[in-house]
Amino acid sequence: MLRPESRRAAALAAVGLALAAPAAGAAAAAAGPTYPVHVEIALAKKSVGAMFHHGIGPSLFAPPNPSCSVSIGDQARAAYAAVARRMFRAGGVERAASLEIGISAADLDLDVDGWHAQVEHALVLRSASGVEMGRWSVTGRERVEGLGETAIPRAFRSAAEKAASRFEAAFAEPPGVARWLADSGVVLASVPRAQLPPDVPLVQSRPPGPPRSWALFVDGGAGSFIAAQVKDGRDERTALPALALRVGGAAPWGFVQLAYARTTEIVDKTSLEAGPLFRIRPDVDLKIGGGVARVSAPEGARTTVASVLAALSLALPVTRGTLWMRLGLEARYDFGASLMVPNEDLTARYDAARGASGWAFIGFELGTPE
Repeated sequence: MLRPESRRAAALAAVGLALAAPAAGAAAAAAGPTYPVHVEIALAKKSVGAMFHHGIGPSLFAPPNPSCSVSIGDQARAAYAAVARRMFRAGGVERAASLEIGISAADLDLDVDGWHAQVEHALVLRSASGVEMGRWSVTGRERVEGLGETAIPRAFRSAAEKAASRFEAAFAEPPGVARWLADSGVVLASVPRAQLPPDVPLVQSRPPGPPRSWALFVDGGAGSFIAAQVKDGRDERTALPALALRVGGAAPWGFVQLAYARTTEIVDKTSLEAGPLFRIRPDVDLKIGGGVARVSAPEGARTTVASVLAALSLALPVTRGTLWMRLGLEARYDFGASLMVPNEDLTARYDAARGASGWAFIGFELGTPE
């Protein structure tokens, strides 16, 4: 139970809040809009009901979030309505100017720190008589945070709000708009400029440095093994299609991997390789290394060869800071003891152990950001 002095303090606090609320409301009303003019906003006809449809990921071209449809038209209307309440008078006896809002573009863009929702709006201000007074093209960009079904709609809504804030900051810049405001009695020198919203930096403005540190990776790939072949007593070369799988670990300074490959001639190669890693860009690695490979051919033939390789890989973030999709190209050369085996139709014999090969890989990397 409250003591008498506690009850008195609570009563005084309640009275203070009751007095402060009308005062705050009066102050807000006294501040008024930035521009004491009447402007009605409307979406362009082609933007009414505009939608952005996201399919199920993951892929190279979309984030792995659940599929969704985003009403980017309604989001744009809501964003500019909120800005208009700050900028313009709610109504008046005079005929209103009109602001037409068009959606020029909306897309999901991949950057080194993840996927981003980006919108571009084209706006046109016309006088009450239909005379064009100004045009603007503004963009908004926001990172997709998380993998939930609301992450992409939330990012597009924030991007639309940032685009609307950019319009607010640039509203008085076109000469026709400045003249109209001056004719309406607005002293532009006394109008505070709206602050631009903070935006997610583009890749060009990111400081240099690797986005990844220690990592584990798994890749699958396809390639071609170029082997020496003897056919009808002639020495020639043959290309054998092959599939491969690699698992390994990488650090900013080196890598180690276990690779398995199989050609169409049922020749298996299992190799262990390691070497230095050079980070050319935050998302691009160059690996140069070597190792040993165990070659197994039909009828129990086996041998061991040495290998050297060079690989270039690109890391595309799937989730922020933990999971990357990897795309890579690799060239290698195996040398050492030969292992001549017949091909499938027994018309020639080829060296299953030594030769050059080229590969294209795709896979995933699980790691920690640096």
